[in-house]
Amino acid sequence: MFDKINGAANYMFSEIRFKGYKSFPSDRIMCIENIKHVNVFIGKNNAGKSSVLDIVEACLDINSPNLKDIKNLSIKLHLSKDLIDPLFFNKSKSPIVAQLDYNRMLPLIGETCYVDVGKKVTQNTKNIWEYSLSKHQSAPYFSYLQNDPLTEDYWPDIMAEFVNVNNVNVFRKLFADRDIKPEYEHSNGDICLNFYGEGASILFKRYLHDGEHDDALIEDVLLKALNEIMGSESKYDRIKVKRINGNKSNELGLFEVFLQETGSASFALSKSGSGLKTIILVLLNLLVIPKTNQYLNKKLHYGFEELENNLHPAMQRRLFDYIYEYATKKGVYVFLTTHSHVAINSFFGKKDAQLYHVTKENNKSYIQKIENHLGTAEILDDLGVKASDLLQSNGIIWVEGPSDRIYIKRWLEIFGGGEFEEGKHYQILCYGGKLLFHYSADFTPEEETRYINMLIINRNAAVVIDSDKKQKTSPINPTKERIQQEFNKNNMPCWITSGKEIENYVPVDAINTSFQKNIKQCAPYEAFSEYTKFNSIPFDDKVEFANKVIKHINKDNASILDVEDRINGLVNAIKKWNNMP
Repeated sequence: MFDKINGAANYMFSEIRFKGYKSFPSDRIMCIENIKHVNVFIGKNNAGKSSVLDIVEACLDINSPNLKDIKNLSIKLHLSKDLIDPLFFNKSKSPIVAQLDYNRMLPLIGETCYVDVGKKVTQNTKNIWEYSLSKHQSAPYFSYLQNDPLTEDYWPDIMAEFVNVNNVNVFRKLFADRDIKPEYEHSNGDICLNFYGEGASILFKRYLHDGEHDDALIEDVLLKALNEIMGSESKYDRIKVKRINGNKSNELGLFEVFLQETGSASFALSKSGSGLKTIILVLLNLLVIPKTNQYLNKKLHYGFEELENNLHPAMQRRLFDYIYEYATKKGVYVFLTTHSHVAINSFFGKKDAQLYHVTKENNKSYIQKIENHLGTAEILDDLGVKASDLLQSNGIIWVEGPSDRIYIKRWLEIFGGGEFEEGKHYQILCYGGKLLFHYSADFTPEEETRYINMLIINRNAAVVIDSDKKQKTSPINPTKERIQQEFNKNNMPCWITSGKEIENYVPVDAINTSFQKNIKQCAPYEAFSEYTKFNSIPFDDKVEFANKVIKHINKDNASILDVEDRINGLVNAIKKWNNMP
């Protein structure tokens, strides 16, 4: 796929095929398919995750030292006009491309091909008779004018030259073994930050002290991002760099980074935990390095190793969220290796993210794309994560049935500003109507033996209950009253509907639009089944009805009865569960 970076075109492939690199077998082709803006490789230590980053680097840099060790390395490209045009713009640098007629390349546009990375031009190309679209799979043959199509081997040579001529993609890594330490200023004027974090202190010093660089990039942009990721854990007012050795004229300055925390004295970054240093190194790579002279007119892509090390799960989520938003907005590609189950919750199901499971059996490594929840369960088993380890990651909203879930999700989108994601910030579980009798939120010995305790399943909980009242003065039944008291005792939301059932909150505007009716709002204590029957509206399938009407529930019509206040209560609870401000 293509975009323009400061006038230069660049590509990103959609698939990588390889075999025979380090622990990956030489007799079986591995496939990293469906590459997206964030690609997460999850597996145990020493499974081969770091080797995957080597392979990606080799695909983006033909001069990579790893390239010579990888067998049958190829990438899959979509042949677009933006990909073909630069070949001819640079034809003076390419003797092979100079032989081609641009118009005869046009029939290839819209197709795909596999390109051998690093292939060198060695054969005589004058006698060309046929061309197969793909070297690695069956594909149609193309006919060209004057019976002079391209050969199967010819196109990869051209593309290999294209990669060399239009080398705007750069792959930067951040190794798992990383640190930020005090550093001596050096005479080299170039700004350098290596994959271990060396150079970070001098990078800060150059931007904060040297007039040729924009200090706002550190003091405003990076500091804001740092506070966003830190959340409520800490808030920093300033980033400073101090010279910490003597001031002799013949002595190189030793510089150290300091952070000024709100309400506290500044402290040396070298004395802080490695988790904070990891966040800062990620931000330097994403926000500062692309602005340096060395990388102007380049498109940076990233390989980050085990960012979760020494980071609290809540901070991991915020860091992963930041990386995802950055990658998708900037159009860059990020490749993460991890053995943290938090990454699964953070990225699984996201439109522009893909998960891969890296395993090792009999000293051989394998890659498998994860496409469903069963695959994520297999990863958790492989990592040795128990189901109980995951139960405290979010909170649970207990509801009566599946249609309730549909309405609550929609109301959370409307009144929560789209800030929450089911499966990440909260889960919705059904207790099944009258089965509520068997549940409890109390830890007294009598309750524990008699009922199923909701808080053992997750200590963060809320419950939504239909009142089933036929009029305002009707009492609620003893089970609902007991549950309400237990949740109130634990300062957790218990929402008993103001009307008879949750459907009494559905705005009539949404019903009229969905079913082309012109009827009045259902009364608070009117049986909704009777209401729909009287107005000839299908309601036999509550889920189907809910899915239809929520499309027309919006902020202008959603505030029926106490629904807005109740949803705001859930919003505050979800923020508390996730340590959100």
